[in-house]
Amino acid sequence: MSKRFSSSLLPVCLLAAAAAACGSIQTNFADGGGDDDDVVDGAPGIDGNVAIDAGIDGDMAIDAAIDAQQIDAQPTDAAIDATVTYQLDIRIDGSGTGTVTGGSINCPGTCAATYSSGATVTLAAMPTGASTFAGWNGPCSGTAGCTVTMSQAHTVYATFNAVIAPNVMFVTSTTHTGNLGGLAGADAICQARANAAGLAGTYRAWLSTTSVNANTRFGTASGWVRVDGKPFANTIADLGAGKIFYPPAINEFGANVGEQIAMTNTTIGGVVHPNSGGDCLGFTSNAVGVGGTGGGYTSASSYMFENHIYPTCQTGARLYCFGVDRAATVSAPPVASSRKAFERIWTPGGGLAGADAACQADATAAGLSGSYRALLATSGASALSRFNLGGAPWVRVDNAVILPTAQAWSTASTFDTGANVSANGQTSYGNYLHWAGAASMTGAGTAASTCNNWTDTAMTAMRGSTGTVVLSTLWSASTYQCNFGSGTITCLEQ
Repeated sequence: MSKRFSSSLLPVCLLAAAAAACGSIQTNFADGGGDDDDVVDGAPGIDGNVAIDAGIDGDMAIDAAIDAQQIDAQPTDAAIDATVTYQLDIRIDGSGTGTVTGGSINCPGTCAATYSSGATVTLAAMPTGASTFAGWNGPCSGTAGCTVTMSQAHTVYATFNAVIAPNVMFVTSTTHTGNLGGLAGADAICQARANAAGLAGTYRAWLSTTSVNANTRFGTASGWVRVDGKPFANTIADLGAGKIFYPPAINEFGANVGEQIAMTNTTIGGVVHPNSGGDCLGFTSNAVGVGGTGGGYTSASSYMFENHIYPTCQTGARLYCFGVDRAATVSAPPVASSRKAFERIWTPGGGLAGADAACQADATAAGLSGSYRALLATSGASALSRFNLGGAPWVRVDNAVILPTAQAWSTASTFDTGANVSANGQTSYGNYLHWAGAASMTGAGTAASTCNNWTDTAMTAMRGSTGTVVLSTLWSASTYQCNFGSGTITCLEQ
């Protein structure tokens, strides 16, 4: 009697990939055991045989063999991404020069590279020569590093701008009367002095007549430095307002002329002075009786450089000469370790604590960090005794350095520039009364010289005038009523 398999088992052993696992099953024709298969494992029946069931229904070896033959294996996302690439292109724009580096990029040179999908590339821009980095365009913006994720092709633009050399300004080493030969003659003097010192470019005088204002004579020029390289002013508007970094006291040869009279006939705004007494007949006469003209001091760090004194047409005075060839921008470089200094309007009456609080309020409002005090003498104590002279130098908020060291404040007779800029940098104080309390910053005050330590507005106090670098002008023995509401104080960071 022959033994037959159930038809439901046949497809399993017909699978090509499973043939080795199925093999052939020998039956015992003489066992008489019905469904018992003694040859395989003696267990009762195929359906009850664990080994056979495992081979038919869930054999791991069969699955592994099938996977190994990649019958049902699928590629992963990472494998797909690794096969897709995108190109990154760099374009350098602008009037300047620079390099862009990162990953395989080193442009100019290698300005394109291919990256796998999902890769990130961080780029850095470095200006070269007299250039500045103006920023990114494309997938990045701003001037910080540029990180690009390569989910698609990208083109990154880096803009470098050439730095325009500033114009040069100077005070003439020569003096002149009101007979300049008109505005054309004044310009010719400036040009001759520039040529004598080897200064390139075209030069004109900062000078107004009754019919021509100084602020119309420089065209589109902007950005001036002194011959020694220190910044002077940025715009025609700044010139007119007296918003200057350092006083104009340097002549065409680089020498400091100190405090001298300069002829301008110009007042705030860069326009003709209405009360100067005239323009020396259009700056063609030095005759007696033709009137005077307007002028300023070369030592001024405010509009007093152009408007503070009225010389006659017979007086020998300097000229301010400005290059007019370029539209540039100038600034004072930041000082790594420094303390801020500024001025503000203050009316005595609240004592020294009130002055300190006013300084701190301005600093806080302007976003300046640190603690601030007023530079004021008190009864028995000097103004400088309130500060650490061993600390960092004091600089204005526009980074103009007042003196190279704090200690120099105790011995200097002049500043490199005045502290006459407000905490927010918007106001430049010139020819304002300046509260002091003593004849010098190192001298102690008295009750009489400080309106009783800045508390009694019925008294008077020693004061000077702000807007100049000459300390005997800023601090003096002259006095004024303490209820005056338009005096200034100097505020220094501790």
